[in-house]
Amino acid sequence: MFVFDSELHHLKESFGPSNELIISLQRSNQHKTIDNGILSSTLQQEAEFLASYNYEKSTLWRKQIGYLYKSLIEDYFAGFILHCKEWKSIFCNPSRSAFLGSATSSLNDTLVQGTRWNCGLLEPFYSLPSWCLATVPQLCLINGISLYPKVSSPWFMNFSCIFLCSLLKHLLEVLNTGGSVLTWCSKQRIWMIKSITCYTYATIDAILKCFGMKQPCFSPTNKVSDDEQAKLHQLGKFNFHTSTKFLAPLVTLVMLNMIAFTGGIARMVISGGANELLGQVILSFYILLESYPIIEVMAWRKDKGQVPASVALLSFVLSIILLLLGSVVLRLI
Repeated sequence: MFVFDSELHHLKESFGPSNELIISLQRSNQHKTIDNGILSSTLQQEAEFLASYNYEKSTLWRKQIGYLYKSLIEDYFAGFILHCKEWKSIFCNPSRSAFLGSATSSLNDTLVQGTRWNCGLLEPFYSLPSWCLATVPQLCLINGISLYPKVSSPWFMNFSCIFLCSLLKHLLEVLNTGGSVLTWCSKQRIWMIKSITCYTYATIDAILKCFGMKQPCFSPTNKVSDDEQAKLHQLGKFNFHTSTKFLAPLVTLVMLNMIAFTGGIARMVISGGANELLGQVILSFYILLESYPIIEVMAWRKDKGQVPASVALLSFVLSIILLLLGSVVLRLI
């Protein structure tokens, strides 16, 4: 009896005072907890007790049990610690959803959340390749500098195959998990948007945090959608009603690629440099194709998600500055 009481006391110190939870941990719960899909009143009360804010106080929750706090990415951190303790994880994707939760409902909240996550993951240079891919080939194209192999070179096919295979691999993953081609396109666009925006700001935050110049903070996000937002989602449209710090880099790079694509086509027609510059022209075209939702809100959409005139003007100025700086640097090189 003393051993049982001691064990029970230890379990309650670790997992809290919920008797139902302790019983379930001991795998001796023989009660019928669900009747025709409806929880019993006792279990309902117990669930509310477990979900209360004060339940985890003076227990090992948050420290050794459940999600580990003191991190901007508590779920990732907890999973990492479990793997360090030799736990094994599997991909669980049942036909009936096992868990349902609320997600961010606007682009602004998604990018704020992404900034927090990537800062917590300490991936300070994840955005650098994306910025290089969106600017360096374009600036070289405008100045008539070839970066990729000539079309007549066998290496051009190698580059093309690697690029296409990476896209097809992602498409296959989306289709295998029940998605569609439209879902794949949206995921590609979201990845590009995040790479330029929240990954960049996460890089800055992570560097400042490493030097002790900024403390990590948890930025709350809204997960309530209004009627207009829901309507845009149903139509498959992006809502770019977001802060300038997120929107300006996107519009700036779209303008830069529009200038590069137009200038590259003109250069190939006038100077006949298709053999050297076709790869960079295709890259700019691909970026513009993926950026179609941004071009749409810049050009003709007049709803809540359109790009404000002030942001468009700021982005135009930034793209011109980027062009001038790029031209100066390339000439010096």
